[in-house]
Amino acid sequence: ELSRYLKRAVSEGLLRYVSISGKYAFAHDRIQEAAYSYVPQGEDRDQLRVQIATLLVDRGSYSREEWMLSVAVHHLNSVPTRYTSPNDLARLNLRVAKLAASKAAFSQAVKLLRAGVACLAKDTAWENYHFCLELFNHLAETEYFLGNYDLAEAAIAEILENATSLQDKFTAHFTLVKSLGEKGSRNYALAAEKALEISKEYGQEFPLAPSKSDLLRERIGLQTKLRNRPLVTLATFPVMQDDSLMKIFDLLCTYADFTQNERLSTMVSLRAMRLSCSKGISKRFPQFAMNLGVPLRRKGKFKKAYIYANLATTLMHRFEEEKGAEYAKTLFRLHASILQLRQPFEDSLEAFLESQRISFSFGWGEFGMSSAMVYCLCYIVVGFPLSSMLEQTLILYEDKSQEFNQPGFKMIFQFLRQFLLNLRGKSNNPTVMKGQAFDEEKTISMLEGNCKAMTLRDVSIFRLQLAYIFDDPFTMEEMLERLAPLPMFDRLIVREHLRLSFVGLAALALGRLRKNKAHLKLGLKITKHFHKLDRIGSVNAHPIYLCLKAACSPNKTTYDEAIMACSKSNLTHFEAMMSERCGVFFKDRQEFMERYLSRSLWLYHDWGAIAKVDQLKERYSFLRALVRPPHSLPSTLCPTFYRETARAVL
Repeated sequence: ELSRYLKRAVSEGLLRYVSISGKYAFAHDRIQEAAYSYVPQGEDRDQLRVQIATLLVDRGSYSREEWMLSVAVHHLNSVPTRYTSPNDLARLNLRVAKLAASKAAFSQAVKLLRAGVACLAKDTAWENYHFCLELFNHLAETEYFLGNYDLAEAAIAEILENATSLQDKFTAHFTLVKSLGEKGSRNYALAAEKALEISKEYGQEFPLAPSKSDLLRERIGLQTKLRNRPLVTLATFPVMQDDSLMKIFDLLCTYADFTQNERLSTMVSLRAMRLSCSKGISKRFPQFAMNLGVPLRRKGKFKKAYIYANLATTLMHRFEEEKGAEYAKTLFRLHASILQLRQPFEDSLEAFLESQRISFSFGWGEFGMSSAMVYCLCYIVVGFPLSSMLEQTLILYEDKSQEFNQPGFKMIFQFLRQFLLNLRGKSNNPTVMKGQAFDEEKTISMLEGNCKAMTLRDVSIFRLQLAYIFDDPFTMEEMLERLAPLPMFDRLIVREHLRLSFVGLAALALGRLRKNKAHLKLGLKITKHFHKLDRIGSVNAHPIYLCLKAACSPNKTTYDEAIMACSKSNLTHFEAMMSERCGVFFKDRQEFMERYLSRSLWLYHDWGAIAKVDQLKERYSFLRALVRPPHSLPSTLCPTFYRETARAVL
């Protein structure tokens, strides 16, 4: 009889039969709404919802039709509590929330988890201890993933008040440290102190400011445990059964790094390796290897740093089949912190995309956005076209930042987009970050603490680049003053590379223009830094070193060397800048000036810097009527593998 009614509804156009799935569906949403309106509101409608939900739960529990459980819990959450068992409904909410979270539907999951908590009686909720612990842990983690830090900490407080063992408190402790480090103005120092407190509860105590003797004792302890075996031996150790402590250590190292507490990060990493000799290793160990390698990079000991990068790579391959959140973090840090010392930036693009994809799938919004940010920095540094595809990608990342409640990252993608718009001629003043995507003055005024300092640093790096490109000495001077307090070292190689490249070029340009010895000294210091990298085989440093060398000693030979190196590396933007500077250098020799400036014009055009093209035409009248010769500049104008790869990825 039911089949007859369904077939009649199909013939009347009210339903449609989906032959592939063998299911019926309403022909239109309005028809569904109209049918629903025929059910009287109140008890009749509530009872119908309960009947539908009961049927769906029974069928969904033994079938793979997850949608049945989702629809069922929606109905049951919409009726008065007298129709349901609160404990059963809380369990169903948790079950469906876990299904939603596994598909990265965290906004849906958090609503279900909140509904599950609302089902519990305050006085007797924790009588069902293990269920409540699981429910509140999932709630705390999901609120954190969505950037609802205060709500996450409220759930954490509930857990810490009622949990009966240190192991049961682990998820709450772990999430609490991350929340303290990310909310508001990002108080990394407070997060590090909390991680130290938790480590102490696990029987592992560290001083907040370790001395050299503390580090020496830790190194001797590790060497004693290893019995003179090389560090790579760690990769052969068995896997640790419970790595909760290692997770806390990893988090402690992260926030120690953020507060420039290098000794604490080193000491914790050495302790982790010493403990591994008796307890085994975990998938966090590649991070500890890199924590020992990055300080060596800061000290200019690049070859030794690479030894730890190789160790991290070996350890990562040990857990390669488990491509989870830790794999994504290791992949990101390995490329961002050490590997780019030697390998081209474009070779890391795929790694950052993979890290981003995995992080988002696990709800790790902060790390996913970090991978997306570094991906965009690499794209810009290697001189790929400033196309509309890049603009749309930045807009997508802005939306993703909003979804994960990461306002700091949203601002980064906004000023990157403004940087792009300035170069493409869609801004009134190309060296000022004010336009349709970003307003520097307004944004900075709303920030405070670490968040303000980091945003000001990042904006200043890109404004300095714009100032150098558009030959604005006043903005160059201002940005150099802003960036002066920063150390040369940056954990992100690509950001360090970008900043030092333009600090060096701008300092040398201003030093020669204004006879400023301080600027010239700074420029020479950075030139030596890139020369040192060039000597160890850094393909990223080589063309920049030759550009700086040309800026130090401008002549046709040095400029031609820099232009050729940029051309071979497909650095269209730097090739354009060096061609322009060389043309200006030959301002008294018309033939040379026209040749180099013409080349510069087409290179800027191919890069997508239309505002710079317009500026050159305004400054040099002979460029206005310039017609591009066929087959000109084959090394930079022909499509290359890297450009096509970047377009495909975007």
